[in-house]
Amino acid sequence: LHSEASGRFERGTDVTNTIRALDRAAQLLQDMGACTACKGMVDNYPSPKAEVTVEFTPEQINARLGTDIKSKTMVEILTKLGFTLIDNGKDFSSYTPEQDEFFPGNVITVKVPSWRNDVTLPEDISEEIARITGFDKVPSTLPIGETSQGHQSDMQNFVDKIKSVLVSFGMNEELSFSFTNPTMFDKMNIPQDSELRKAVPIMNPLTDDYPLLRTTLLASVMENAARNYSRKNEDVRLFEIAPVFYPKALPITEQPIETLKLAGLIMGRREFKGWNQGNNEVDFYDLKGIVEELFKQIAIEKYTVEVGEHFAMHPGKTAVFKKGKDILATIGELHPAIAGAFDIPKKIYVFEADVATLLKYTVKGFHYEQLPKYPAISRDLAVLVDKSIAAGEVEKTITKTGGKFFDKVTLFDVYTGDRIDADKKSLAFNIKFQSNDRTLTDAEADEAFAKILAAVEKQFDATLRS
Repeated sequence: LHSEASGRFERGTDVTNTIRALDRAAQLLQDMGACTACKGMVDNYPSPKAEVTVEFTPEQINARLGTDIKSKTMVEILTKLGFTLIDNGKDFSSYTPEQDEFFPGNVITVKVPSWRNDVTLPEDISEEIARITGFDKVPSTLPIGETSQGHQSDMQNFVDKIKSVLVSFGMNEELSFSFTNPTMFDKMNIPQDSELRKAVPIMNPLTDDYPLLRTTLLASVMENAARNYSRKNEDVRLFEIAPVFYPKALPITEQPIETLKLAGLIMGRREFKGWNQGNNEVDFYDLKGIVEELFKQIAIEKYTVEVGEHFAMHPGKTAVFKKGKDILATIGELHPAIAGAFDIPKKIYVFEADVATLLKYTVKGFHYEQLPKYPAISRDLAVLVDKSIAAGEVEKTITKTGGKFFDKVTLFDVYTGDRIDADKKSLAFNIKFQSNDRTLTDAEADEAFAKILAAVEKQFDATLRS
């Protein structure tokens, strides 16, 4: 039930009025003959309420209200409402509106009455002045502001492009929480001294199962893969683009570093079930093809593929896509121990990339070029090299020494077996030469080919395969 007391107390009471209230109550009781009032009082008030002062200028009030009220009118209103004008500690209770010199710089300071608990800001002063002046006298005006067309950032457009491309490959985007469990560090085979184990703790986690911010996106992808497998969905192609968080130091004293990552996996059948489809399982080269086509679609080119290492991937079955010294992506077969930790007895192929690095190397400013008018000349180069030598290293040497007419090189055959030493392998490349302004001669192509062959033989101790 609403009462007078609730109406008063819900709006705040005047703490400083206690003494006057007690004196009045004692007077009434004594007038009624109910008691005899004694002089003096006992006062326990260890933390007196501080006086509230508010500074404002008439320009601020008028700008907020859209009015043109004179400063002397504002002063009159506030004075009649019980506000006390103050300037440099001096109380101008006897102020008259004509004495404008009391307000240097036109800044007005008022002391708020103790019973006005609702006035603490210049906005509250505006409300008091408008209330007394009359809201009907405040003109109606439309809000004024600059409008601009909203648009996505380059990063947002880039992320949308990646998602669109991967979905077109038959992959499914997943959305997961940015939290993880400490047990995931061991499940993902993260080294004990790795920075990835230094995760940011959450003060109020949603559940006790996820008390940390994740430092690797692969853990989230693997959790969803395990959830699918446990529900008999064994043909899975997942990816996610989401942030991971790295603290600058623990315990946290400043915002952690937030990095956008791309991660995904494929496992199960290569084709959907059907009478006209095979039963082959996906392999390393299916994933490699997905990443290569992704790079093609987002305009990343002239990268190399090398043997690499990753804590979550099988040793010897891991590759890195590199551009200069930067790693664009890491792909490979998931380590069997990790697959076992998630109770998935199948081969899984995973990839991981840093989105900012991909954006850094995407080609910008496209332009069209005329199709070649003159025919190209091709030469095939088959060489025997040690098994430990990567084909990508040989390709880099061919590209570097190809000369001004060199167009491109393609690896079309890798062979080991009969009539080749056990520690050797055969690499066969097709090398294309072309000019934009004339038809090349065989002599020019042979000269460039000879330089390439000499460089490959010298750098890799290679021999020409007959």
